[in-house]
Formats: sequence, structure tokens, C-alpha cells
Amino acid sequence: MTLTAAPGIHAELNNDNHTLISVSAGASDVVKLRNLQLTGVPHDAFQIGVLGAGFGSLSIENCIVSGFYTGMSLTSGVTPEGHAPPKIFIADTIVKDNLVGFGSGISVYRNDPGPIYASINHCRIENNDWDGVGVGDRAKVTVRDSVSAGNTRYGFYVSGSGADLILNGHEHDYERTRPINGVERPSIYREYADGVVEGLVEYYKA
Repeated sequence: MTLTAAPGIHAELNNDNHTLISVSAGASDVVKLRNLQLTGVPHDAFQIGVLGAGFGSLSIENCIVSGFYTGMSLTSGVTPEGHAPPKIFIADTIVKDNLVGFGSGISVYRNDPGPIYASINHCRIENNDWDGVGVGDRAKVTVRDSVSAGNTRYGFYVSGSGADLILNGHEHDYERTRPINGVERPSIYREYADGVVEGLVEYYKA
């Protein structure tokens, strides 16, 4: 299924419903959203621009998503045996001025067993009133050539079981520890920060 506006045409969608576009398709279905401007109702609690509830592949291309409680909340149901895990492709899209919540710009997560994969390319995630991109349980997210700036809390936030974020080919920070070559270790960012703090404590003790 494809919902698209012709190039050069301003196609704006807005309404008073809590979810502007809800994607609830089959585990092998391909869904594409292109050239759309999605505008939320200011301060409408819990309104979502794009809710991904079920799909095989979801592509969001050249869209603007702004003014919602959460810009995009992307997850998926149980994947039947023999089907590939769900995949999300977001490209050339602006997600801005969304209000509250984990990943108030874009959140990717999965409550059901198995991974969900997302690719975010050439996007701008700006001025969201919490996190720009939230990576939750079992989400594997790769971000390339994109900007997440001016968000109230974090540009990118990773939290949950099996959550992974790769920025321009480099693994991002993560909470607690993960097995690295068979050894549980914190992320290199936190290991470095802890080393700096320990060094300063030892220095001022002397």
C-alpha cells in the first residue's frame, strides 16, 4: 500500500483523532508514505503522527511530521514463522516540534519477541520536547547523514533489552553492560568517562 502526493504538490493531513496515520498491515505487507506533511493539534495529549502497529516493511520518505505528542511511534506485532522481521526505512524526512515522551520525535521498539530493524537516512529531528530518537526493546536502528538537534533531553536515547543504535557506522552509547568478545563491558563512552572521573578523584586525593 502506498500513500503519496505528487512531487510539487503540498499535501497536508490533519485531524482531531489521536492517531493521524495508523499502519496495521500483515507481516509481509509493504507500506509506503511519501511527500506528506502531517500536522498535529497543539497540546492534544497522546496524539501520534504515524503509528506503526503491524507491517512487513514501512517506508516514510520526504515527509514532514510536526506538532504531535509523539511524531512517530513505530513497533510491530508478532512475526509469523517463516516471515522476516519487520523493517522501517525513513529518508529525507523532517520530524520537529513534537511534545512529550520517550522518542517524542521518533520511537522504535518492539514488545513482542524478535527484532525490529530501522534505517534513518538524510533526516532532521529537531526541537522535540523530549528525545529526538528513542531506541527501545529489541530495536536495531542505524542512522546516517542525519541531524538530531535542539531536543529538550537527548538527541538519541537507547534504553531496553536488545536495543542497538549505530550512528554513521559507529556503535552508540548504551546503558549498563553488554558482552564484548565474551566479556561484559560498559560502552566505550561510559568507560572513558568513568576513567576520567577516577583519575580526577585520585589526583585530588593526593
